[in-house]
Amino acid sequence: MVPRALGKALEAAECKTIDAEMKTLEASGLKSDLDKGVDWAKANLAGSRMEQVKVYLDLREKVLFRCPRLVVATPAGTSAGKKKHKNNADGEATEGDTGAEVTGSFKPISNR
Repeated sequence: MVPRALGKALEAAECKTIDAEMKTLEASGLKSDLDKGVDWAKANLAGSRMEQVKVYLDLREKVLFRCPRLVVATPAGTSAGKKKHKNNADGEATEGDTGAEVTGSFKPISNR
């Protein structure tokens, strides 16, 4: 028997509140800060902005795992899930399948 997940889905109203909070943070330019990477953020962002990043990432986690109505995934292998990765030994960009396309204010963070 597989154990059940510890967190249950949040109510729709709470998910909408979280989504609105995320959009407010995104409107402040936080997404562009995140897109520049961890090393850039450590070197260039003030402590208060780093706290906003932490809040944003926590909200994203809640959306991903506890607000399934806000996250819409497409089947793996569709063109919507394709993105460039540096996978080969030469560091050349190769096309890969991310496995999901997410709509709304949430987009997956690249690990590369």
